[in-house]
Amino acid sequence: MATTPDRSSSPAPSKGAPAPIVKVRPGPYKNSIKDLEVKDGANSKHRGIKLVLPVDVLRKGAKEPEQQTLQCVYRFEPDPHEEPKYNKQQEAFYQNAAACLVANVTQHGKLPEVSDKFEVVFAKTTFILTACSTQSATASR
Repeated sequence: MATTPDRSSSPAPSKGAPAPIVKVRPGPYKNSIKDLEVKDGANSKHRGIKLVLPVDVLRKGAKEPEQQTLQCVYRFEPDPHEEPKYNKQQEAFYQNAAACLVANVTQHGKLPEVSDKFEVVFAKTTFILTACSTQSATASR
């Protein structure tokens, strides 16, 4: 998940890259799970999840953390419809996937990269979540 602070709410931009991230602290997770049909490639569709997570990003030399909202859409491989329990327990499936993504940010204390892949186990199937598209984070003070 990529982040880009909103320059209107940040100090004047300095030359060069932003200061390195020292730590990421996830904020309270709100159930904002959305079951998506994500278009991918040649008009094929894949089942996906949009994760929205507030975080505090601490940068080297900064006195206060940047408050940001991370947003990313992940697609599942294989298609969840291949798992019989998915059709009867969709809410539990998406809650499990979102909890795994939030736990990853908490455990590693850093923002996931777009190239990161995540494994989620549901029933007897292991699903690989791959970032399908990213949206820049919004920053606030």
